[in-house]
Amino acid sequence: EIDRLVAEGPTELELRRAKAQYERQWLHELARVDSRADALGEYATLQDDPGLINTRLAEIEAVDQAAAADAMRRWLRTDQRATLIYRQEQQ
Repeated sequence: EIDRLVAEGPTELELRRAKAQYERQWLHELARVDSRADALGEYATLQDDPGLINTRLAEIEAVDQAAAADAMRRWLRTDQRATLIYRQEQQ
């Protein structure tokens, strides 16, 4: 599946689902006061602009299929992977 995403990029439906899932997670996180404070602090400290908390969803919504495919080709390359193999312990 990862190889397909790297080769072809996400379908429109996959991208819409990923955006919807991110939006649900982000809004759920911001519903908690401590999580909202953490996000504001992170934006204030790392970006020098706590107001960026209000633009995050627009940034995600602006990602199109081409940009997502480009990111997948960049970050999901086979030469940058690690595979874990879990084996049952011998007794």
